[in-house]
Amino acid sequence: MTELLHKALTQSIIGVYYDVYNGTSRIYPEYFYDRAMVHDLRALKIRCVQQPEYQIVYKDRIVGKQILDILIAREVVVEDKVAPALTRLHKAQLLSYLKVTGKQVGLLFNFGGPEPEFQRLYLVPRKPKVGKAQVERAITGHDRPDLVAPEMVSEL
Repeated sequence: MTELLHKALTQSIIGVYYDVYNGTSRIYPEYFYDRAMVHDLRALKIRCVQQPEYQIVYKDRIVGKQILDILIAREVVVEDKVAPALTRLHKAQLLSYLKVTGKQVGLLFNFGGPEPEFQRLYLVPRKPKVGKAQVERAITGHDRPDLVAPEMVSEL
């Protein structure tokens, strides 16, 4: 059987989620639950940062930023929601946060439903599918940047 990454940490976080869910009503904005979670996590001596920002850079230019709900122990991204139920869009948002942070484990919690609901997501790190040589080949049609128009060589 495969061991879960950050198993003990995520168990503690899920326990805090249930405490906050059971100790509050379903009427508050999301950031109230974030604050309550951070309070309980810190009481357990678990390091966490509320609303850390991550810049999105493209070709050495900042093109945007993403703001997480909570980053825990520099390893687990937590996204809190207040909705009737978790959706694929919520899951996609958390996956996006995992990609931008380079983290592998995320927890998605819902405080708005009639029953506690959460998802544990794991992102497998991947290498880029397209490397510089592949881009060059796609642009020029070959792997040799010294040739301007290699398709014409056979025609000459």
